[in-house]
Amino acid sequence: MNIKLKKIHYLLFFLGWVYYIFTPILILKFPEEYMPENLQFYYGAIHENIEYSMVYGILILIFFLMPRYFRVPILKIKNKKFSININLFIQIFIVCIQLIYIFIARDNIFQGYTNLDALVVGPINTIQLIQTYLHIINSENKVNYYINNTSLIVNSIVLLGMGGRLYVIMSIISILTYELYFGKFKKISKFKIYVYAVIFITFFSIIGIIRNGGHLNLDSLLGGYIFEPIFISYSGFTIFNCDLNLFSWPSDYLSGFKNIIPSFIWPDKINNMLTIFDTCSKIESPQGGMSIVASTIASFGLLGGLCYVFIFSYILKILQFNLKSKNLVSLYMYLIGILPFMFFRDPFIIQVKVILLGFALFIAFCIIAKSPSTIVVTNV
Repeated sequence: MNIKLKKIHYLLFFLGWVYYIFTPILILKFPEEYMPENLQFYYGAIHENIEYSMVYGILILIFFLMPRYFRVPILKIKNKKFSININLFIQIFIVCIQLIYIFIARDNIFQGYTNLDALVVGPINTIQLIQTYLHIINSENKVNYYINNTSLIVNSIVLLGMGGRLYVIMSIISILTYELYFGKFKKISKFKIYVYAVIFITFFSIIGIIRNGGHLNLDSLLGGYIFEPIFISYSGFTIFNCDLNLFSWPSDYLSGFKNIIPSFIWPDKINNMLTIFDTCSKIESPQGGMSIVASTIASFGLLGGLCYVFIFSYILKILQFNLKSKNLVSLYMYLIGILPFMFFRDPFIIQVKVILLGFALFIAFCIIAKSPSTIVVTNV
């Protein structure tokens, strides 16, 4: 395994941690009179909980890094190739479904974000995730590869026009990371990577400003960089106004399992899922999004939330040390795509669906490839 690859999901996690946990605390440590007017409301409501959130945020980072020092099971897997014909059939089927939903959503693309139908947007989000996974599976067959990537680009444009930019960001992170370590960009310089990263972040910041109806200028662009993590962190501060336990039953997290059921099978599923606000009514998120601090504590408790972070990191390390087949590489790259943004700012109802879908695709392609595996534990 590429030695540099050992650090990649820790690096992606750290970037998200700095942006969504460290940055808001750093900014809000400044005196209130130096705050912009649209931040003073947040400042006054959360200032007393900054220390609690800071300590817990540091613990989240520590618990995510801890698996680096643990041994992991090594999977003995035969790297069998997938049937080109079966993959082509899957690809064509997905494209047909995609075109149907894009046709249904045609009047809502780039028309604002207030009248979107979850029964239409949800399947398009799911198609984006599946196509991201298939990018690596199909990388050795040009026909499937180009069909998948073409439909993925089309789907990404549609999602950008319907408020699904985080799914597009996840796809870019997953695919770009794969190409940097295994694909076409292995020899690219670090300088170019940093330049592309700045362009990438700027582009999606512009999309966010336009989405919210703001005026595009330098002030709004810089403000978008600063305000995004502060607004998301608001829930991470207000969670400490709730009655907290060391361990809690993860009703909010488990409710996310219902989200894996397709909307056309259960159209009313969103009204039958518990949310973090059902756990504690004192949590506030006026601009949308949900801090990982609030999500983990509300679902698992103060210590239980840290255990969840450790387990998730440990699973990623297991995958990282077993990149011996296309299927495992696909699953690993798919999962690390959520780390810098989605992991830190989306509620568990969304995260659980994304994670479960990744493992469902992994199992499906294990069956298709008929690739048996055994597990032995060894030191790494």
